[in-house]
Amino acid sequence: QVRIIKVCFLSNSSNLGKNFKLVRCEDGWTIKNVISTVLSSGCVGPGITHSLCYGLLLKHLKSSEMYWLHPDLTVSELTQRYVQQHLEAEW
Repeated sequence: QVRIIKVCFLSNSSNLGKNFKLVRCEDGWTIKNVISTVLSSGCVGPGITHSLCYGLLLKHLKSSEMYWLHPDLTVSELTQRYVQQHLEAEW
């Protein structure tokens, strides 16, 4: 199944108005793949050399629950563990 994940970030680029990237991915993708896609797009900034130093923090907007996501976690596992806990898609 194809999913769209919105990844928000702080950027060192000149485009201050856009601080997120919509990543189109499949259930088998890992968090590492999602991070790699965001970094290789250049939207975080040019010349990222230490991509393994980046991580994803999942935050539920209404309850303020937060979880650091393991790089080997798949998108399917992410959906099962966290997204289905809340009826509203406010992650």
